[in-house]
Amino acid sequence: MKRLSFIVMAAAVLSLFAACSEKNEDEGVYDSQKKIAKVYESSMRISKWYDEYNGTWQSDTTVRDKALSESWTWEGDRLTKITFYENNGTGENANQEVSEVINFTYNGEQLVRFEGKYEYMTYVYDGKELKSAELYDKDDPANPMVKFSFEYNGGKIVKIIITEEDDEWEKGSARNMEKVLLRTIMPDEKTVGKAVDKINQTMHKSGAKGEVSVPYTLTWSGDNVSEISATQTMDGETNSATVHFTYDNKNNPYKNLLFCIIDLFANGDTRAFSKNNVTKAVIDYTEDGSEVERQTIEENYIYTYDGNWPTSKAQEKSYEEEGYSSYQKECTYFEYLK
Repeated sequence: MKRLSFIVMAAAVLSLFAACSEKNEDEGVYDSQKKIAKVYESSMRISKWYDEYNGTWQSDTTVRDKALSESWTWEGDRLTKITFYENNGTGENANQEVSEVINFTYNGEQLVRFEGKYEYMTYVYDGKELKSAELYDKDDPANPMVKFSFEYNGGKIVKIIITEEDDEWEKGSARNMEKVLLRTIMPDEKTVGKAVDKINQTMHKSGAKGEVSVPYTLTWSGDNVSEISATQTMDGETNSATVHFTYDNKNNPYKNLLFCIIDLFANGDTRAFSKNNVTKAVIDYTEDGSEVERQTIEENYIYTYDGNWPTSKAQEKSYEEEGYSSYQKECTYFEYLK
């Protein structure tokens, strides 16, 4: 399940990306014709490996049954709360607990704040355009943990600059946040960790305040974001990534929702600002150090629909190397208000 620090970061970025709806062109206004009531999730993972000692192949299968993941609360056309659930165990041993509750505050129809258990986010608008957003820890309301700024062209967001600041680098709080900030432009945890180490080393040597900014550039094709690119340079080394998107022609129930880019830092999720649903995301990653390393990762999504609206989404991932292979399938199911 999603944790608050990740959820709050994602929700903040979501506002920046929110595209104009058919009824209202203001940023921060979520007005979907179909309103999500509940979200369910299930997953399956099969791992196989060669046991050299016994000379046989071994396997392990982990199944997570379909279970409630999110419950959405509405007051008329306004989303006021999302409750997230943690599901443990399967079958008779399954149990479900509330893991987080996010409450939304509006000024008119625009979202100006949302708040969870430990953190909250505020938004500042310039008329119809989102100008900035800041994420705070409730224990330190004087200093934003993360700051977001936005640039527009033709009424659409074309660049987002995300900056994280923290004076306490030795305590590791900045390191954890950097991992979140760098997920989009790095393909795996190992690479992210290496980049964070480089940032920490540079800041420690310079004695500078812990700060890193990552610019995200958005390219549009009609009403969908066709590409997101990001570049981060530190100590003479540059890491960059570009995510290319392919879409279906059905309605996206998350469009303009200022709290749905939960996976933005993981895979460049575009649900908040694109009109249609992503069917493929291709990530091209380049690491520029003593050697240049390029990787391409492809992610595919399969939907079922009721008319023009998705009722389920499935993502399949496969990995194989000598002596090991894995297959993973994750499914999300949508239930709408009647």
